[in-house]
Amino acid sequence: MDLKFNVKRVKLHNSAFTEMRKDANLVADLEARGHAIANAAGSGYEVSSYSGKTRHRVSVITESYEAAKDTAENNTLLKALDAGR
Repeated sequence: MDLKFNVKRVKLHNSAFTEMRKDANLVADLEARGHAIANAAGSGYEVSSYSGKTRHRVSVITESYEAAKDTAENNTLLKALDAGR
């Protein structure tokens, strides 16, 4: 079997990826997903949103001792992840 490949070079532009990862529509989508996860987890959870150097990050964190204990004992945040899909 004679296989021949026509390989071309691809040049990636990192600045375009950075711009895409910080796009306002993407940020809004990430924050909506974070809020959906926090709501599914119940009371005591909050959304933290941060725009870093190369991308935007959203986290769902506990805001009370009760929520931290609940997620430690019952994996509440892990179980709520499907709400963000």
